[in-house]
Amino acid sequence: MLMNRRSRCYEARRLTIVAFLAETPGSATIEEQKAQVDPDDFVVVAENRSFGQLADLLAQAGSPLQAGDRIKIHALNCLGLSTDMLVRSLSKLLQAGVDIELLSPPLVIEAGQTDSHLLIDALDGHYRHIHGLKTHPTEGGSKGRRPVLTPEQIPLIRARMAEPGVTASIVAKELGIGRSTLFGYLERFERDSGLDRDHEIGKGSAQDAGD
Repeated sequence: MLMNRRSRCYEARRLTIVAFLAETPGSATIEEQKAQVDPDDFVVVAENRSFGQLADLLAQAGSPLQAGDRIKIHALNCLGLSTDMLVRSLSKLLQAGVDIELLSPPLVIEAGQTDSHLLIDALDGHYRHIHGLKTHPTEGGSKGRRPVLTPEQIPLIRARMAEPGVTASIVAKELGIGRSTLFGYLERFERDSGLDRDHEIGKGSAQDAGD
């Protein structure tokens, strides 16, 4: 819900301060936060909207955020976001030139080459890097990285799996890979080998026909 408490015209665009009011269990209540809102603040009560939706919400209401604006938050524990999503939201606002003001503890994070802004960006970059390594582990490796398995290992792996009491899970653990990865490699190598054999057979037949 938007509550414009500004006395001057919103389009003046000198410096817009948007007070975002939200609460979580144990945080300051909305009513307690309203008591600290300045008369000129443009108030947004979260209700069922998250802090990450604030920019879109203001844009839809015809009052988009612009560089030089400021978002005022009572305290970070009022925002029901995970830490990584909170950092991502703060970083996006700062990159758009929007300052962040906390009332508790008193702190202003100014957009630009300030230490606090750079720290937020660094934390956001760290999260995205680590998340990327978890979701795409092979992309972080160097070019020309050797595959987990090579064609030369296939006969040894097949022989090992043929031993009494030896399962695919045991072999996969010995190789340091997952069971599904093991089967995927075996299937791929067998398929590739089949294509190679078909190619050689076709090549030989063509040569015989030429003779």
